[in-house]
Amino acid sequence: MSSSKPIDTPSAANIHLTAMFAPQSEEEKEYMSRVPYASAVGSLMYAMAVKRIFRYLRGTSDVGLSYGGDTQCLVTGYSDFDYAGDVDTRRSMTGYVFTLGGSVVSWKATLQPTVTLSTTEAEYMALTEAAKEGIWLKRLKAGLEKCTSQPTPMAVSSSTNGADTPFADITHFRSLIGALQYLAITHPDIQFAVNRIAQRMHQPSEHDYHCLKRILWYIFGTLGRGLLIRPRDLELRGFSDSDWANDKNDRKSTSRFLLFLGGRT
Repeated sequence: MSSSKPIDTPSAANIHLTAMFAPQSEEEKEYMSRVPYASAVGSLMYAMAVKRIFRYLRGTSDVGLSYGGDTQCLVTGYSDFDYAGDVDTRRSMTGYVFTLGGSVVSWKATLQPTVTLSTTEAEYMALTEAAKEGIWLKRLKAGLEKCTSQPTPMAVSSSTNGADTPFADITHFRSLIGALQYLAITHPDIQFAVNRIAQRMHQPSEHDYHCLKRILWYIFGTLGRGLLIRPRDLELRGFSDSDWANDKNDRKSTSRFLLFLGGRT
């Protein structure tokens, strides 16, 4: 890595795949069926991506990043589209990103369900998707404004009331977890709490939802805090810890570790 050529971006922007690259004749299909193509391409793509990321880190080791606090808690959204961006189906791309208190909480980039006849139609479809997400986030923010802030994202010793009662609205629970996972990218103080509650997405209980609401209350009370990532050398540092017999159900312990490369997780 020390002798690699630095680059400006972690991924290439000019790669376009098309179905024309796939086998066309029966002979080609039969030949490719005997080739471990998926595993070979997966390994190559993984190796190329990791190598490019390391080259990017080498070229940006002196670059810092600052996330400032925002006490206004405004929902801000941006949307865009890529007209006929899919080479095969000629469908357009919809993209949007929303921030809450200056931090990203929701984003999406996907193909539109139908082929649009103009750039105006493609833009309207993108704006419609973004507007629906913005309405949901505004309702979420309205609920946060009525809550009592919490000093920590998790309780040190929480009660298990409602642990056996299933939570009714699983879709709502998963939507909140998804938004918090985006927010955790710029708020490392909630990463552990979000990761722990996300493990209950398949079958949440009323107790899990209460823990989820506590994270939201903590966020609302700490909107004025910021985060500064300073440029550092590319030294690898690691920290680990454990919590013995933390799980009250099966008495399993919790393992934790955190690795930094150049001051970045």
